[in-house]
Amino acid sequence: MSVKPGQNARSIGARFRSARSLVLNHNRKSFCELYEINRYTMQSWENGLHVSKGKNVEKFVEALACEGIACTAEWLIDGTGEPAKPFEEDASLPLDLDKSDDGGLLKHVVHFYKQQGENTATCRINDDAIMPYFSPGDLVLGIDISEQPDKAHQKWCIVGLSPGRQVVRKVIVFKDHLILMANHAKTPSFTLGLGAKIYEIVCHQLNQ
Repeated sequence: MSVKPGQNARSIGARFRSARSLVLNHNRKSFCELYEINRYTMQSWENGLHVSKGKNVEKFVEALACEGIACTAEWLIDGTGEPAKPFEEDASLPLDLDKSDDGGLLKHVVHFYKQQGENTATCRINDDAIMPYFSPGDLVLGIDISEQPDKAHQKWCIVGLSPGRQVVRKVIVFKDHLILMANHAKTPSFTLGLGAKIYEIVCHQLNQ
């Protein structure tokens, strides 16, 4: 039992269970198998045992992010900050410009970068977490900098969470993690590993 004095084991366990329950497509066993989290470690967390901030908990936070759930280690362990919750609108979805009538300028910019041999990603902003820089309905285009994650530091980027799910956030590169930051307190920041797909935003089309 490694719960610190002043921490409530039952409350910690409840927060872990609450966060994982937001993942609708997996039970505990399949969730742990998919994200390579030890099932018995997960069980001990949910019972409020052997919990401390560190790489294992950050790995759980990262797995939640890949499932579209924003959560922080601080909330799980200390109960501080915003509770775990789904990204609004389940995060941004990749945009197929070939099937979109409102891609406009972005279609030409995508063609330009493809001629330069760059991989790109496009998506539509669908929440207000990063206003006033980007507003719901805006379209953004990013170029792939996944092989050079340090270039993402302090930049607005499209970040891949899992197939078919993206999020636009300001990226802070810290040691072996990315910190993805929203622009207001009601949407918590969260971390991902450096292996995430990162696209630095190079074109922004305002919602008309």
